[in-house]
Amino acid sequence: MDLDHPIFSESVRRIRQWLGPTDLDPVQQEVLERLVHSSGDLAIASDLRFSAEACARGLQSLAAGSVILTDTAMAAAAVTSMSRRTFANPVRSILEWAPAVAPPGGTRTAEGMAAALAACPGAVVLIGSAPTALERLLDQPGGASQPALVIGMPVGFVGVAESKRRLAASDLPQIRLEGSKGGAGLVGATCNALLRRAWLDRPRGAPRPLVPVAVGELIDKLTILAIKRERIVEPERARHVLAEFDQLQAVAQQLGLGDIEGVVAELGRQLEGVNRELWDVEEALRAQERFGRFDAEFVALARSVYRLNDVRAALKRRINQSSGSALVEEKSYGGD
Repeated sequence: MDLDHPIFSESVRRIRQWLGPTDLDPVQQEVLERLVHSSGDLAIASDLRFSAEACARGLQSLAAGSVILTDTAMAAAAVTSMSRRTFANPVRSILEWAPAVAPPGGTRTAEGMAAALAACPGAVVLIGSAPTALERLLDQPGGASQPALVIGMPVGFVGVAESKRRLAASDLPQIRLEGSKGGAGLVGATCNALLRRAWLDRPRGAPRPLVPVAVGELIDKLTILAIKRERIVEPERARHVLAEFDQLQAVAQQLGLGDIEGVVAELGRQLEGVNRELWDVEEALRAQERFGRFDAEFVALARSVYRLNDVRAALKRRINQSSGSALVEEKSYGGD
């Protein structure tokens, strides 16, 4: 897949000529070139700063499928296309976690940032508009929820310089613009430069299967992942669950299933209920086995597994029929 439009390639060639020699490494140079291309400002080079290993951390994290968190919907829109063409990283705005109304003396983005970091540990965080969100990020304790990289480029004149100075003084991996410059387009350009480079440098043998499945199977998988998001709390495993959920959810939305209503939505809710029952039954079976209790209760639990799976299969079939799925999954057991 060609990631670069010919006009972009020609623009970069001219930008390199105009910039002349720099002391940046190759990846930093690509970030700068994309920022100049997005801003039309050659002078932006003097304001660009990288912490040690910032680009390396960003490349590694993005290639691993980390969530990209943005402070605005505009910044999310700026990176979604490149994400889909490369590693399909989930792109989410912290406004998803923000309250409907800002608290007294605070901002919605600041409140959303705290919750988003907890929900998406190890994310690549893009801040192009909200210095209060950057301040809240810097207020958070370190640990598992710490971002893999902060692209800190809030734009404006109120609280911006102060938040950038705090970021510079922190030990967080960071790419930032000094002064008042920034914006959604520039954080998006920075992230896109890293996504592009990580994609071009990826091991060509790395498997990334895209397997066609029935709609019922897709919704079934999403309901199971929704349950895992609630019940798996260990940070590394939770990150894997979230990455898988977000990528499958993106596929569902592309198919027009993200906001389904009516019959299919109701069947999906019923399917999630069955999967919750199955989860609880499996937990109970493991507890019985752990204590060596192979009594009537154990037998009843074991029999309920196949009965619930029969209900699950029937619901998936009805989803396939109601959605007009091109594929239909079939099950067959002895006596069917």
